[in-house]
Amino acid sequence: MSLLGRLSLCCFLLLLAFVFLNFQSSGKAVPIAKSLDEFPVRIGEWRLREAIPFDEKVLEILKPTEYLFREYVGPEGQRVTLYIGYWGDQRTGAQIHSPKNCLPGSGWGVLDLKKVTIPLDGSGESLQANRYLLQKYDTLLISYFWYQSRGKVRASEIEARLDMVMNSIFNNRTDGSIVQVTSYVRSKSDLERSSESMVEYMKSVYFLLDDFLPS
Repeated sequence: MSLLGRLSLCCFLLLLAFVFLNFQSSGKAVPIAKSLDEFPVRIGEWRLREAIPFDEKVLEILKPTEYLFREYVGPEGQRVTLYIGYWGDQRTGAQIHSPKNCLPGSGWGVLDLKKVTIPLDGSGESLQANRYLLQKYDTLLISYFWYQSRGKVRASEIEARLDMVMNSIFNNRTDGSIVQVTSYVRSKSDLERSSESMVEYMKSVYFLLDDFLPS
């Protein structure tokens, strides 16, 4: 299938998803398996520095069922922010917002965006995620994020939305989540070291998620 054909198919499927979810208003909201308030304050060698609440305007836009937004500090002083947003039901206008729209919309210029595969040590599994590199003035920002629903991890927003539609049809549920890890980088020469450190942190986070997100 040509690129134009694939794009047309994706647009059609997303339109179908929109129509289906708006007309199928009934369904069950799936409770989170374990409150995100109980997420560990120490993750490997990283420790919690600050829990940051969203203001009311942000919450009105996102409408998450539960969320976590924290800053952790690593053994060498590197800081990362961890955002986990969970929606128990996405039929009522409360849906996951892609960082692809949010970050450039707040003034960050995109330097690079690609999908990466992160091997998970000793498990034979791998984590598919998006790696986003942005710049505002002299400040660099690196962000990894992925979507997760019923134990499935997706880097693609389209695939995540299609999963939601299929789960709505066959399981009568539209719950889903997004996980994002972000860090400021002092210079481009620090990118590789910062990325490696963030990847190790994400591996630890990933193995904790099964205790919190519904399967």
